[in-house]
Amino acid sequence: MIRDEINKQFYELFKQKDRFIRFAYYYVLDHQVAEDLVMDSFLYYWENRNNVDINGNLQAYILRIVKHKSLDYLKLQRIHSEAHEKIREDAMWDLNKNIASLEQFEPYKVMTDEYHRIVVNAVKQLPGRTRDIFVMSRVKEMKYSEIAEKLNISEKTVEYHMSKAIRILRDKLKNLYVLTFFIF
Repeated sequence: MIRDEINKQFYELFKQKDRFIRFAYYYVLDHQVAEDLVMDSFLYYWENRNNVDINGNLQAYILRIVKHKSLDYLKLQRIHSEAHEKIREDAMWDLNKNIASLEQFEPYKVMTDEYHRIVVNAVKQLPGRTRDIFVMSRVKEMKYSEIAEKLNISEKTVEYHMSKAIRILRDKLKNLYVLTFFIF
């Protein structure tokens, strides 16, 4: 008998579900979400109606369910919002890092350092006397006559070793043709 009265009360409350929807909407600010929360609340009550003691105030009980479902929804929204904010912050940090990195990047210096390393390695691989003559001419900027005098050899021998060094380096540095043009 009491259950019949409560079921009748339920149907009457269900007809007035718009009041509950307005209550939920006030907090969640989305009409569709508010409607879903209220419908879920009524469904929850209906599925559990034989297991709950409402003390005769069905309206307060359903309103409490709507309140808790609204709270759960808002807490989940906060978690999503915080996660999106964290993702946005991480993306902004990456963006700022990339901007700073590009602002500091000097292609000329990077390429010059790399070219320098490649040329030094190529020069180190020259035969001993040819390497020494090449270094005296190009690095120490000595004239052929000065090199010849210092090594006690003819200028023609210096010219021969320089031609040999340039030929070997051109072959080793053929991929760096532009650089070798400036060096030689």
